[in-house]
Amino acid sequence: MNSVFRAALAISVLSLLTFSCSYRYAVEVEPADAALSMDGQPLAPGSVFESKGKSVAVRAEAAGFVPYEGRLEAAGPFGAARLALVLEPLRYPVTVATLAPGSTLLVDGAPGFTLPASFELAHGAHRFELRAPDRPAQVLEIGIDMPRGFLFRHLPALPEAPGIRLEQLGVARTGRQPKSVVFSPDSRRLVVNLLDDEGFQVFSADTLEELAFVKPEGLVAAKGFVEGLFVEERGEYWVSQMTTGTVFRFGVEGFGTGVPVPVDSYPSGGSWSKVIAYSPALDSIAVSNWLSNDVTLLDRETGDLVGRIGPVPVPRGLAFSPSGEFLYVTSYDAGLFLKYRVADGKELARIALPGANMRHVVLSPDAATAWVSDMGLNAVYEVELATFRIVSTLRTSINPNTIDLTPDGRWLFASTRGPNNPESYLLRSLKPGKLEVFDLSTRTRVISMEGGTQPTGLDVSPDGTLVAFTNFQDDTVELYRILMEP
Repeated sequence: MNSVFRAALAISVLSLLTFSCSYRYAVEVEPADAALSMDGQPLAPGSVFESKGKSVAVRAEAAGFVPYEGRLEAAGPFGAARLALVLEPLRYPVTVATLAPGSTLLVDGAPGFTLPASFELAHGAHRFELRAPDRPAQVLEIGIDMPRGFLFRHLPALPEAPGIRLEQLGVARTGRQPKSVVFSPDSRRLVVNLLDDEGFQVFSADTLEELAFVKPEGLVAAKGFVEGLFVEERGEYWVSQMTTGTVFRFGVEGFGTGVPVPVDSYPSGGSWSKVIAYSPALDSIAVSNWLSNDVTLLDRETGDLVGRIGPVPVPRGLAFSPSGEFLYVTSYDAGLFLKYRVADGKELARIALPGANMRHVVLSPDAATAWVSDMGLNAVYEVELATFRIVSTLRTSINPNTIDLTPDGRWLFASTRGPNNPESYLLRSLKPGKLEVFDLSTRTRVISMEGGTQPTGLDVSPDGTLVAFTNFQDDTVELYRILMEP
């Protein structure tokens, strides 16, 4: 090669490097779904980025991880500069306690904590294991994505049976005497109505964090909030106040976010108002009135009294037929289950059982069957509505209160209050009550799980994935995930 050619080649290479050289960069990131950018341009982790700059700005971020920002220097014109990033998980403060003392906690198998305890955990999934000398270990799968406080019931036995099991999500402290609990239509919130307090509380169904304590102005001192329901198609939440014979209608836009919600109040037309039911077909609200021994019908839009059914000796549970033609009513003191025609208030059929205290009624998904709880005889009855007769009886633990069905109609849940205090039913019970589950394909009780003191309110979420119940004398609400298997 002569000198002239060598000089020309050198000049050509120098010109190429000077004017057209680009550098190559590649970054791998964990977690794999992290968002990655170089010099502000997004790209997939592991892909090659070309730049004329001898270094590039690198940013990687993912939910629950500390973001990375830095620069990557070029390796040279003929190779790619590479960087492997492992983002550091965020760590959150966590507190854990159990309702009863004496439990210890293992986290991810590591030596544990004596509860109550406060510590930090990294973002992500963790395995909690509760241990105590007097009961089996209880395993809980927990996701951490924010600061969390957990309160658990260390159960003496795992709530599971063929085809179904319950996974404890936690316990929340409530106001005084939580009478009932209701899930929102989207299953993301639960509302606890308080008998001996000034309104109702709204909790997150994800974290059991209290989102709001709603107190109707002017009538909070009377307390006595009993039962509630959502009217989804109208964006409303209705709740009864027993002590004043009043029902309240709240707008639910922004419900539980701290934003004030519009509210209207209406006289129920009766005394000691308790359960409320809604008929979409009639656009009417029914209210059972414990002391005036009747059921009143209110126009949902105006709140006006439009009808009255009765007399019914101490009415409680209510359910409309889908068409709104019939109303089914339980009579607590008389041990009756009654069928009325709504248009004229005429009684069409009844079931009477000596010694019964009929409390709550729910209809099957096809509305062919009513399920009725009986506190007096410790039972839940299956009533064939076409013939209006009892076709089967489920035996429960002592004092069954509220019942509900999963959306498929396969499983029936019941809160059973347990034995009354021998001195007075108004005093604190000496033994805990239970949450019970019945498999309606076999008409058998498959779960009987220890609850708190007087489990009372109960609700299955509309999507069928959650169940919550209140402990009336503990001032708590408990939340469980429902896991069903074929």
